[in-house]
Amino acid sequence: MTKAYQLFILALVVLAAFLGGITYWLICGNATQLFLPYGCDLQFAPELCGGISLRGTMVSVLFATLLTLGFWFVRVQLKVFLSERHLMIDARERMAFADAYVSLLRDKDNADGAAEQGLIVYNALFRPTSDGIIKEDGGLDPSLSAAISKFLAK
Repeated sequence: MTKAYQLFILALVVLAAFLGGITYWLICGNATQLFLPYGCDLQFAPELCGGISLRGTMVSVLFATLLTLGFWFVRVQLKVFLSERHLMIDARERMAFADAYVSLLRDKDNADGAAEQGLIVYNALFRPTSDGIIKEDGGLDPSLSAAISKFLAK
């Protein structure tokens, strides 16, 4: 569990550092030149400064893609951490059941009670367990007809 938690915290720190670096670069750096069209010089050729910059658009798309991947990775790490936490709590419960049953068996005065409660303990110990990963509803359907039918089914 500690490895999943460490990866989750590391992903958060890296994402925060990336966002902080991008913000610092945009505010304090010379990033405005990157978003202007090629050949634009506000002092000597202001007529070239109209329009959309392909270079700026590409940089914006790259940053948006990296940010999306970063958020996705943080989300996956959170799910893995919560899954491992869930399984650890389930294992502790089963260990407590097993310890209680063993102590019942060791008690010679309560041997009949332990035999009666054995089925309850066995069912608790050997019950099926999910992996703990939180399931999601699927996102939006790619086709309009499927999205409408899903909306109407609710």
